[in-house]
Amino acid sequence: MQTPIYDSVVNAGGWVFQLFSPWTFWSVCPQPLIHRGSCTRDLRSYTGGPDPGAELISFTDMAECAYNSTNPTSMPNLRQDVANFLLIRGDYTWLGAAWGGCNIHYFRVPEMDFDYGVPLGYLKEGPTGVFTRQYTHFNVSMDCNSWTPSFIPIPSN
Repeated sequence: MQTPIYDSVVNAGGWVFQLFSPWTFWSVCPQPLIHRGSCTRDLRSYTGGPDPGAELISFTDMAECAYNSTNPTSMPNLRQDVANFLLIRGDYTWLGAAWGGCNIHYFRVPEMDFDYGVPLGYLKEGPTGVFTRQYTHFNVSMDCNSWTPSFIPIPSN
């Protein structure tokens, strides 16, 4: 649902956070696109391209809107979330955090700050349950069988 305010912002070349999918009008509580229990099925739905990919992916531990990020130990899947984001992201994306209350302190993992470069193709599966996507500076993968992400730097020439 659009509003005159959203239309004005977009027409001026700006963007409004709530316009990212899979968010709904004024929602601050999206459901994650990739779940641990259905990781293979969820990621498989993004393989093959040329799917435009996801514009935004929520952190799996924020899915229930408990705003657990004030306690870093309650967000054990940040590395998985970053890998899944990179595996399915589209051309125009944003990785960040929604408003989670006043005085919230977000936990960061080093993988949130790597320069991955640009994607060199789409998400691929092989072997079963292991998904990869190559970027100019990293190979990113998620092993859904063990819920283990990997970020392998590509040596520069």
